Amino acid sequence: MGTLSANKMATTYLNLVFQKTDNKIYYTNGSDVDTEITTFASGITFTTAITASAGVILGNNIVYNSASEACITLDTDQGVSITATKVLYVDTVSEKTSANGVVIDSVTCKDGNIKLGGNVLQASDGGSTITLDTSDNVAIAGDLTVNGGDVTILAGEDDGASILMQADESDINGQDWKIRVEPDFSFTLGNNISGSLVNHFTFTPHATVASSYVTIPGSIRTTKLEYTDGDDALTIADSGHLTAGGNLNVTGDLTVTGNDIKSSSATVITMSGANASLAGTLTVAGTSLLSGKASLIGNTGLTVGTGITDATGETYKSWVEIYGTIIKTSIYIDIAGLRHSAAADIIGNNGTSNPCHIGRITTALNGTIVSGRMTCLEAPTVADMDLYGATEGVGVEDGAISGLTEKQIINGGNQTLGLVSIFDNSNLPAANDFLYLVCQSAGDADYSAGKFLIELWGTTS
Repeated sequence: MGTLSANKMATTYLNLVFQKTDNKIYYTNGSDVDTEITTFASGITFTTAITASAGVILGNNIVYNSASEACITLDTDQGVSITATKVLYVDTVSEKTSANGVVIDSVTCKDGNIKLGGNVLQASDGGSTITLDTSDNVAIAGDLTVNGGDVTILAGEDDGASILMQADESDINGQDWKIRVEPDFSFTLGNNISGSLVNHFTFTPHATVASSYVTIPGSIRTTKLEYTDGDDALTIADSGHLTAGGNLNVTGDLTVTGNDIKSSSATVITMSGANASLAGTLTVAGTSLLSGKASLIGNTGLTVGTGITDATGETYKSWVEIYGTIIKTSIYIDIAGLRHSAAADIIGNNGTSNPCHIGRITTALNGTIVSGRMTCLEAPTVADMDLYGATEGVGVEDGAISGLTEKQIINGGNQTLGLVSIFDNSNLPAANDFLYLVCQSAGDADYSAGKFLIELWGTTS
């Protein structure tokens, strides 16, 4: 392109392309007006680099390669898409305004992997959040929150899957670890949580939320399991005692290396050798198979008056057994050491002013009595022995049974070994009645023999 003079050109030079002193390119249109060239009807090829000091605006938001393939696509939200079959190479990242690195809102790797040269993912403040090592391990510096589905731990062919929770290696003991089980959710410890002793585990929610539970089919080594409200679920003392604050449901075998299983207030089960002693109530939903002995020390029965137990030589035992809706109450009494002073007098300790009843019937303990019997296990010194009931519990030895509001339950006559006397169904013990042994023989009698088993059956509904 040549250089023209500043004089006005003739109209024969219309549509001429030229450059002005502002370094822009113009042409003279049909009206003889100098018009800046900003739009090209076809593509332009530059053999050298292009410098655009004000930036480059792409009308169709696409950058092509030399083969006319769309490689980079822009959008109006300042996003950049790179064609899936292409690769983005970044040889170097230079420092700018004291900030190193590349800031990207999100990165999606459709195919292939991400490899970190420094093995560290950092938070925005520069703190190391996730650290990798060459053994394929991952260390997370803060909390790990999983909002979606499951966390699965896959073991190798010869390795057991485990969750190891520990503090600094110099202080591994005495730490508190929490496993949260939110409502309507279950948590299963499939194998073992072991290693050094930990203080306790915390479970959410409390046992009152029936739809949430924690299952431990394996073993767990800890000193305490507790709910997030602070209530103890299970406590294992240094002595080896296991204390249960709530219900303990064991689906498999329960092995206790100590001697006791305790509730929050008292010992529930005491084990000595192959024997187990149960202090409270044992509820079994299914079939209970006991290969050893079961000592049920909590099913005590009636309480005898002190006018009986004051004597020397007597023996009194009472217990209850529950079979569905039937309660069986048993009384064993050896009257050696007791006496009576006259016919139809109450038997008790000689001269005592304390109550001489042999127990009080209550609906809560014994149910509603529907039948009973008395068996003579040893003939008494004086043979004519009856069983009475009375609404009062103040009857004493040398006192006539007729002085109470009484009823004759058994008219046993002379008691001989093996004699069984059945209760009078019209005079069964009622709720809150006291039971008395009464001798119908005349004269004083000190008993050196006489053993009886009294059995009562009651219903709970």
